Amino acid sequence: MGNVFLLCAILFVTISANLAFGDSLYIVRAYTNSNSSVLTGSCQALHIIASDGQMSLILNVDVSGSLIALSVVANNQTPYVGICCSTSPAVLSTMVSLRKPSFSVGPDTQEYLAKMDRRREEKLRQDQADNRSFLSKYWMYILPAVFFFILLNSAEQNTGGNSE
Repeated sequence: MGNVFLLCAILFVTISANLAFGDSLYIVRAYTNSNSSVLTGSCQALHIIASDGQMSLILNVDVSGSLIALSVVANNQTPYVGICCSTSPAVLSTMVSLRKPSFSVGPDTQEYLAKMDRRREEKLRQDQADNRSFLSKYWMYILPAVFFFILLNSAEQNTGGNSE
């Protein structure tokens, strides 16, 4: 992993309340050795004062370990809540976390293709298993229907002959 030099609060860095009420930003810069790039993260000083100087510094790295993003987040994101009116500066307490990319599982194409082959083979077996004619497959449904129509037709002829 490339070396990263942070120009930020390390020990006993203070931030005063008059900076917070002046809508100032707390800025953190990270310098990398690999390509001499500078990443900058910022947070409103008002939020840091509201969270009693507690904040998180999140460093995101890529697969090769190079720094790609820097985030500064105060623990209290609601302004004017928890701000005391003292003139003493707040001591910053920074929690640094390093986030690596998570490797997700890719699609399982081999198993999917095998499943599709099994379905295709099963369908072919089903088609080949029943090569009978239409009448031999459905005689049990056709025979009652024919019998019913014959009975219905004979009943109509009997009623028609009596009325004349």
